[in-house]
Amino acid sequence: MVPPVPDMYDQMPMTETSRADQLNYRLPDGYILKIRVKNNARESIAETVDGFSIVLNPEGFYEYTIQDDQGLPQPTGIIARNPEDRTSEDWRILNSIP
Repeated sequence: MVPPVPDMYDQMPMTETSRADQLNYRLPDGYILKIRVKNNARESIAETVDGFSIVLNPEGFYEYTIQDDQGLPQPTGIIARNPEDRTSEDWRILNSIP
């Protein structure tokens, strides 16, 4: 007999694998964000399919990041979108990130 799945799994974000290196992540608003996750021994790094670093915020949305003075990623407050869905303002901000 298979044991029941704990309720905590019902609370976890939904992801769908489409390729080995890409995930389709469903944001709380239903939007599907295509992301890549890179893992090493110390950390996992998420980024958009075109290479912008992103971090998951407490509400379950991915935000673009910028590096602080110590080189650590900090959220920008701007919700990540797939390249084809970004506004001109999104692009202006992203193009200004070093």
